Amino acid sequence: MAGAMLNAVTPLPAASVIVLRDAPMEVLLLRRNANSSFVPNAWVFPGGVVEQQDASTREAAARETFEEAGVRVDAETLVPTSRWITPAGIPKRFDTWFFLAEVAREVAITIDGAEIVESMWIAPADALARRDLKLVFPTIKNLETLIGFASVAELIESRRGAVIEPIEPVLVEGKPYVVR
Repeated sequence: MAGAMLNAVTPLPAASVIVLRDAPMEVLLLRRNANSSFVPNAWVFPGGVVEQQDASTREAAARETFEEAGVRVDAETLVPTSRWITPAGIPKRFDTWFFLAEVAREVAITIDGAEIVESMWIAPADALARRDLKLVFPTIKNLETLIGFASVAELIESRRGAVIEPIEPVLVEGKPYVVR
């Protein structure tokens, strides 16, 4: 019976964009509101649940990026880089596709101050090194994959046509752990 309860929550389809800029390579992180129903105060990539009006996860990713950061990205040019499914046993689960997008260095970020309360551009390695940033497991793992590329173009090209296998961590002592 306990196993059935763990799997009772069906993951909601979701999408997120890892927004990048060059010289040097930096990633856009957004801080969720302290009253957020999903990981309050966490620093995340723009994204959210696929809604009825979205024709695809790509479209949802582009829509969410505009809604949360005021940044327009072309849904057709987004490059999938990973897919994470929230572990069974979590009360709110998501099946999230992560996409890569490059923007110009001078792009302006506009947050709403409600759902998203802060934004920053930061080098992926610097984000991982900062102990004051609350990062969720998929964000950490996606940031790790960004390190070591000479440019955003090189990173995106490395992911074009990649086979994306879903990653579904399991909870071990209450913390996510990836089983391969």
